[in-house]
Amino acid sequence: MNRHLSNKYAIAGLGVTPVGKTGMSSDMLAAEAVRLAADDAGLSVDDLDGFITHNAGMHGYGRATGDVPRRAGMRNAKMIWSMYAGGGTAMAQVMTAIGALETGMCSAVVCVLASDEGTRHDLRASIIRPASTAGAYGMFTPGAIHAMMFRRHMHDYGTTPEQLGMIAVTQRAYANKRPDAIMHGRTMTIDDYLDSPPVVEPLRRFDYCLVSDHGVAFIVTSAERARDLKTQPVHISGVGMSHQLKLSPKEQYSMLDITEAKEQAFSMAGITMRDIDVAQLYDCWTVTVLYELEGYGFCARGEGGAYAADGMLGPDGPIPVNTQGGGLSWTHARGHTQISEAVRQLRGEAGGTQVKDAEVALCAGHGGDTSYYDQTPCYQHLTVVLQK
Repeated sequence: MNRHLSNKYAIAGLGVTPVGKTGMSSDMLAAEAVRLAADDAGLSVDDLDGFITHNAGMHGYGRATGDVPRRAGMRNAKMIWSMYAGGGTAMAQVMTAIGALETGMCSAVVCVLASDEGTRHDLRASIIRPASTAGAYGMFTPGAIHAMMFRRHMHDYGTTPEQLGMIAVTQRAYANKRPDAIMHGRTMTIDDYLDSPPVVEPLRRFDYCLVSDHGVAFIVTSAERARDLKTQPVHISGVGMSHQLKLSPKEQYSMLDITEAKEQAFSMAGITMRDIDVAQLYDCWTVTVLYELEGYGFCARGEGGAYAADGMLGPDGPIPVNTQGGGLSWTHARGHTQISEAVRQLRGEAGGTQVKDAEVALCAGHGGDTSYYDQTPCYQHLTVVLQK
């Protein structure tokens, strides 16, 4: 992406359905999220001429289909597209939407993700699906890969479960202040965390993201058009992507290669870490946040555990992180969890966890396709910088 694209496009509408167990299908949730986003922007659904959805991919989650535009009433759609990049899908949708707008193919693109996992209580995608051929050695889930990442961090830096647990505890405290969060009203202490059962050691139950129904949609259009719409626009200032290609086999479990994604997005936006007011980091597991803290430079490599344990992710820290509870305590809508909360923060709509005078938000996501589970080069990390 070139610097001339910085702030040329904006998120002009946000639609978020109730989360938890809704009794609705993924298609119903997706269509409702699209309608909510259009209403939020002051547009009719007919004004939306681009549609990008999260493809279920090999996981089986995010099952919304290509029938959603018809259900939502998008009669004037010029582009209907599906894509899958795991927890980076929302950020990849932002990039794709900019491309569709830049070429003139579309004028307003809605990006959507929905899932009815909570209603279906379908844990198969995250629990019993073998992680490629590694399943022969007991590597049955993505959780096993992240468990190995934390084990490596413990070995290299002496990081403790108590330190990692403070990521989960801090995010739960945020969710306790947000009535829209699944874990609202469910307090958690570090003792509760340590008492939770192991899933794949050394990761415990509360290191894992939630499984629930959800529908999230956001509309990307030109900044010029967004200024005349119903809600305050949130500008897309920078985007970037990196991947694990350069890393050795040992490094695959000791770091996330965030450098290029950060440099591309920050250079495009013309900012440094000092300009970030609030951060929404992808949190499929607590250890993902740990590595993102170090990869982006919140703290030095090896210091992520101490950084979290010192309360630096909370509202009194230098950069509050995952302020609605994230995937661990709000709901796990993949990267749409991060984008939706960043938009709310920058529009001043984050309720009890609103960061005062927030103007710049960092959104991070990571994921990939089948090869992600072998930690091969298709594993990606994506960055989006949003500004008022």
